[in-house]
Amino acid sequence: MLFQTYYRLDPWKFEPPLKDFGAIQFDDPNQMFSLFMRYTHPFSEDEEPQVLVQTIHRKDDISDSVCAVFTGVAEIDWRLGGVNQDGFTSLPDAYRDFIVSLHGDMDRMASEIFNLVRWRMGIVGGPLRLQSLWSWMRWHDERKGEEVFDEHGFLNRQIVAGTFTLHMPEMQEADFGEECRSNVESLIQFQSKQPLYHDLFREAWQNQRDNPRSALVMGIAAAETGFKTALTDLNPSMSWIVENLQSPPLDRMLREYMAQLPARNQINGEVRRPPKNIISMIKKGIELRNKLVHGREETVTTEEVRLMLEAVRDLLYMLDYYRGYDWAIKRLSPEVAASLKEK
Repeated sequence: MLFQTYYRLDPWKFEPPLKDFGAIQFDDPNQMFSLFMRYTHPFSEDEEPQVLVQTIHRKDDISDSVCAVFTGVAEIDWRLGGVNQDGFTSLPDAYRDFIVSLHGDMDRMASEIFNLVRWRMGIVGGPLRLQSLWSWMRWHDERKGEEVFDEHGFLNRQIVAGTFTLHMPEMQEADFGEECRSNVESLIQFQSKQPLYHDLFREAWQNQRDNPRSALVMGIAAAETGFKTALTDLNPSMSWIVENLQSPPLDRMLREYMAQLPARNQINGEVRRPPKNIISMIKKGIELRNKLVHGREETVTTEEVRLMLEAVRDLLYMLDYYRGYDWAIKRLSPEVAASLKEK
């Protein structure tokens, strides 16, 4: 059987705001899951543009008791839900457990793919978990040979307790570019996720205005985690040392060791260190972090934190590139990219 969830996002909540793009599809054959993204335009001055995200998931291991509810064979006493209930409480326990579990899995898979796209495209911003409502899920039993699309939405039947219908426009040529789509699907194929150090960075980015000290601490943690991840990925023999011994300060590792990494990608035939201003900014962040975590009262401005986080972001994408993600070099800031290419 096929199942669908959907999500609507505000393109202006991303930094920079998401630009207009056509519909694009990403497939995860391992989990039999597909995600569709489309930029939708407002039809009037009162409406706002939206990014529409929709999913489709194939699931075959469904018990007979649950299938009986979908097909209408199960006997359901709708009075059990009582007054002012949504009807979900009237359904058999096995069906409710199945829907809750499936809904959580689909939200998780959608979030993982969407965050892969954000990582690949260099879309900054805080942590993001896509969340839908179970009552908005739709389903289709393809064994009956019926059409998947109907006039109301992506799948031609709704979850029993649901009341929502949705029109899914025809797929158009993706403006994200074939290279981007191919990169994301390769990451999906190898069951990759956005690296932990990028997750930490997003948490830091989200807090930079409301809690700059917390953002600074988390940003430096992201940089340190990124370097250790790259080090153990490129040189597995260092894993025990990294996990069990105290490492030198990150700025020293960047100056004295980074050029020795057995990188999978190089820049003009070399493994280059970050520019001096990036290392200096990270060193300043480390010094401030150390004072804060040892109880020193330090004033940290949002501008200082933003500059530090921008330096960390460039470092993380450099590490991604050295780890073998060819596309990551295109995510560097223009200033850093130009500096690295200089002989």
